[in-house]
Amino acid sequence: MAGLSVIGSDGVTWTVRRRWLPWRGPVSFREMWHSPSDPAAATEDAATTEEPPTAVRRFLQLTVGVVLWVIIYGGKAILIALAAVFMGSLWLINLVLQLLVLPFVLLARITGQARWPVQIDRQYAHFRTDHAPDYAGAASLRDDLAAQLRAGTLEGMHAAAAPEQAA
Repeated sequence: MAGLSVIGSDGVTWTVRRRWLPWRGPVSFREMWHSPSDPAAATEDAATTEEPPTAVRRFLQLTVGVVLWVIIYGGKAILIALAAVFMGSLWLINLVLQLLVLPFVLLARITGQARWPVQIDRQYAHFRTDHAPDYAGAASLRDDLAAQLRAGTLEGMHAAAAPEQAA
């Protein structure tokens, strides 16, 4: 079943969902690709009284500039490709581990050896995890927590909002 999105009494979006696996989210590509741009401020050239460079000097400067440009941007492309391969490998390892563990976790939960986690997120950040003894209990716990969030009576929900209001 999908998670429930609830607008709390404080106007904040909360998400309550039953988790299949005991750990939280997967590896995110968003963080890897996010790189803030910081354009350097353009500096004005000072007027000079030097003679213009000769053709040989211009050719050497152009050659060195092109070689450096190729090395720098080629290096960036290689680093980005390596980072993508690394993140893809992590994702694949995570997927394989989940597929290996999932049958055992489900078997343990079905037989009552493991509890079902019900996770509460506040504005898409983990807030709290409660546990229920079985699948039906997890559904009723999820509904109870969602009702408490709507009413504003969930323990600790207002304390979580206090640091954001101070900032």
